[in-house]
Amino acid sequence: LTAVPDTKVWLGTSNDNAQGAYQALLDSGVAKDDPTYAVGSPDATNETLDIIAIPDSIWRLGFIVPAKELAEANAAMLIAAANGDKVEDVVVPAQRVTAENIDSFYVK
Repeated sequence: LTAVPDTKVWLGTSNDNAQGAYQALLDSGVAKDDPTYAVGSPDATNETLDIIAIPDSIWRLGFIVPAKELAEANAAMLIAAANGDKVEDVVVPAQRVTAENIDSFYVK
C-alpha cells in the first residue's frame, strides 16, 4: 500500500490477503465507504460478509461457493467412492455476493 499509494483497487486471491489490504486501507485513513476505493476477493467468510454489508462499503466484490452445496457434493462423492461406485466430478459454481443475497451466505 505504501509503495504505490495511488492504487485504488485491491483484488485478493483469497479472503485473507484481501482482508489485510482492507485493514491497511482503513488504518491509513481510508473511510469504509470511500467511493474511490474497491476491495474484493473470490472468497468470503462471515466476517467478510459483514464488511460487504456495510452500505457503500469499499469491499465491493465478493464471490463464494455456498457451504451447504459444497458439503452435499463432497458427501455424495465420498459415499459413491465408499460404495465402489464411479465418482463423477461435481461443479459447485461460485456465486456473486450482493447486498440483495448476502444473508443466504452466512454460515451459522
